[in-house]
Amino acid sequence: MRHEWGTRMKRRRQRLIRRRVMIFVALLMVLLLGDGAYVAFGLKSSLETSKRSLSNGAVALGGGDLAIAEGELRKALRSAQESAGLARHPSVGALSLVPKIGDDVSTLQVLSAASELAARAGLQGLQAARAMGADQGRELIEAIYSEGRVNFDALHQGRPFVERAAGLLRQGSHSLDSAPEPTLTLLQDALETARDEVGGASESTSKGALLFDLLPKLLGADGKRKYLLAFQAPGEARGTGGLLGLFGVLHATDGRISLTGIQPGGDLFPAPLSPVRAPGWFERAYGTQKALTQFQQSNLSPRFPTVARVLLSMYTAQTGTKLDGVVAMDPIALAELLRATGPLPDINGEDVTSDNAATLVMHDSYVEFNEDEQNAYLADLIDALWSTIERGDLDGPQLATALGESVRSQHLKLWARDPDIQETIEEIGAHGWFPPSQGNVQMVFSNNYSVNKVDYYLQRDIDTKVELGQDGSADITTIVTIENQAPTGPPSLLLGPGIKSDPPGLNRMVLNILMPMGSLVRDFSLDGEPTVPIEYNEGAFPVAGYVIDIAAGGTATVKIHYSVPDAVNLSEQETFSFTLFPQATVNPDSFALSVTQAGVTDNAVEGDRNYSGALDQTRRIQVGLSSGEGD
Repeated sequence: MRHEWGTRMKRRRQRLIRRRVMIFVALLMVLLLGDGAYVAFGLKSSLETSKRSLSNGAVALGGGDLAIAEGELRKALRSAQESAGLARHPSVGALSLVPKIGDDVSTLQVLSAASELAARAGLQGLQAARAMGADQGRELIEAIYSEGRVNFDALHQGRPFVERAAGLLRQGSHSLDSAPEPTLTLLQDALETARDEVGGASESTSKGALLFDLLPKLLGADGKRKYLLAFQAPGEARGTGGLLGLFGVLHATDGRISLTGIQPGGDLFPAPLSPVRAPGWFERAYGTQKALTQFQQSNLSPRFPTVARVLLSMYTAQTGTKLDGVVAMDPIALAELLRATGPLPDINGEDVTSDNAATLVMHDSYVEFNEDEQNAYLADLIDALWSTIERGDLDGPQLATALGESVRSQHLKLWARDPDIQETIEEIGAHGWFPPSQGNVQMVFSNNYSVNKVDYYLQRDIDTKVELGQDGSADITTIVTIENQAPTGPPSLLLGPGIKSDPPGLNRMVLNILMPMGSLVRDFSLDGEPTVPIEYNEGAFPVAGYVIDIAAGGTATVKIHYSVPDAVNLSEQETFSFTLFPQATVNPDSFALSVTQAGVTDNAVEGDRNYSGALDQTRRIQVGLSSGEGD
């Protein structure tokens, strides 16, 4: 009896102790959670301060106000370190134990660490600016480029700091990309913004570090270099952008650039040449269209590195001179550069500005002038532009922005004969093509065969639907809607007729759709009528094309259905990527892209699956693959 009573009392004491312990733990958790909420608020405040100071510091750094830049960047670093310390607080660790909050806590910790890395990168940029001489009342770009010359010594002094900044930002970008997806909307937005901003800064700074290495080689640090300047007219579409109408030679010596010998293509190449050599696939695809004998057809291919080699071979065959590379630009790039140079006064009686340049060159000059007058007008304009650049009479920051935008939109392209220089050009994305590693690539491009400039009025809409199969294949349907907004007259260089039997405003084109490697065309139709396309290869990439006539004011719809047997390796890859590569057109294409995954009950892919916008730059999307284990 006593034994039983003693056992009951022991059990009662144990229950009492457990209850008290549980109450104590609950109270402790409440205190920790309350403290955690307070810490989280402080962490959020520190992150916001760090972000604001980083932005202020970047603006001051670009403007050459290094004292303010240093103050803001150090403030950003302190705030980032404070947020990192708060993220390690025990109460934050307690919050991570609460169901569904753990990923939010991890996101806060990653944001804090990335903020600190970004601040440290900014301070490296500050040291680069000082090393390059920007602490003497000059803007950073002016320390690099002034009075028409690139300062190679400044680039050499600043390069190590820029490379370290790029490394820190790459580290921050990688940590943000690897962060778990939070549940709170506020943190979702913050993470997405941080990924965009740090990722963009990482890409820009990495390219900047590459430019520090490229510019001395490109601009004659080790001897004079000469490049063919090729001016394209996108109103008469070609694969790389537009008909090559005007040429000159750019001379680069010790950081200075000058332009000589501006002339129409018909003067430089007065007659067809004997066929020049080119890769076998290029000869098979474009040789019968005179791309190896006539400069006007040399850029039917959209692959600029190959086109540049063909063009230089033509130049050497015609002149006996071997040049070091090709720079291709068009009126849209010219308009961007005018943001840096300011207006060009009195070109044929009118000032040419960044706002009116594209219209004057691509529309008005073809309506108001005959062919000789139009060539002379364009030659005067390009000569005035490059003379201004040669003098260095321009806004440095605007020049950097203009060059970057022109390269990104494919309206400015470079190719160099020197393999080391060309490798760096490719790394910064200025070579007018896409990396071979981006295997799932689609490109819609056209070549004008109506001998007019009516592509000034062309509008294209590209709608692509990708369905991923359970075996890693992709079933892809692309619909291209083409609208010719040209008027029916009066006849001119702009509207034609370029061919006497054609009506003004007619757009005759070969519309081409480049597909991922290994693609197989299943169906092809024009305006709902099945037809058989022309099929050929652009290197390793299959292409399907068709000749289309679209009258002024008319539309056409091309639909292609193709399959890619090995679009993704489901056993090794967690994401599927797809790249849309743009043609440099007068009016950027609009696009819509959707991705689904067959046979999966939770709607295929994780995250966003629908994309749309302007195809004014390369668009590469990545979607997470589903395991197929949804409800």
